[in-house]
Amino acid sequence: MTFARARAIGLWTTGSTVTAAEFEHLDDYAYAVDGRGGTYAPASAIIIGGSGLNVTGQCQLSNIQAATFNCQIVGTLGAALTQTTPNTGALTATANGSGTGIAGVGGNGSGLGGGFQGGAPNGQGLYCAGQGSGVGLQVIGGSSAVGATITGGTTGATITGGAGNNIGLIAAATGTAVAIQCDVGGIHFNGSQPAKTADPGANRAHATNQAKAWGHITTDGLAGITLDDGYNTATVNFSGIYIVVTFARAFANATYEFSFCAIGATPYSFQPTAGGLVTTTMTFAVFNATGGSVDPSATPIKFSYSCHGRQ
Repeated sequence: MTFARARAIGLWTTGSTVTAAEFEHLDDYAYAVDGRGGTYAPASAIIIGGSGLNVTGQCQLSNIQAATFNCQIVGTLGAALTQTTPNTGALTATANGSGTGIAGVGGNGSGLGGGFQGGAPNGQGLYCAGQGSGVGLQVIGGSSAVGATITGGTTGATITGGAGNNIGLIAAATGTAVAIQCDVGGIHFNGSQPAKTADPGANRAHATNQAKAWGHITTDGLAGITLDDGYNTATVNFSGIYIVVTFARAFANATYEFSFCAIGATPYSFQPTAGGLVTTTMTFAVFNATGGSVDPSATPIKFSYSCHGRQ
């Protein structure tokens, strides 16, 4: 209800007669919100225009329907939105035109621009979905800052491209900066890999085109053998006149690719024995330039090896 004066200014004079209608008008003020507090149930929405509304004390808004806001919220906790209806979102922000749905700016003490925590027990912290050709999430670092740091409890982030063979993640750095940096844990390729005869696409990294094991090995000619460096190589040992490499993590099958490179002036060659390729180990012989068998336990040799395959 909008309240107007019962009489215009200056018409309340001494001795004037108050009509019943004017008393009724004064009684209408029983619907007014007063300083004593209470519960009010207006028959229609209250619209505040002009200079708006400034609430300096605590403010709680319950059962907010679809609404239009042009407001600023300032406080120790700027705004806390809690949804009481089961399985219903607490906040939907819809922008107009090319506007931003939610713009979060951190405090001037290096505060977070936005913090998102999934609900217990297994809620997602943040879900972003683009529309049409729009990007689901765009993260831009400061002038000397990282664009995004993702730390997982179990999984830091799940990124899925849109329907129709769209890209899941684009990472672009400027100048000589690194586009993607993976610290402890590395990258895990999950899901199906290209079939052996399939076109894998240009300039792509898949699990099946990464070296799954490699090593730099030295024999001293005195029955000693050393793994100088390597990856997924648990042990290197002699087995008679053969060398046995044991993988820390086995291959999925025994059809993995292998290659060897002799280091030094003598052109040694290396050949897996019959049945020497199994998922957990690789056993191979050493030959000299004329094809003669070499006992590596009695011969100083330096060489490297690598393997590609499915795990």
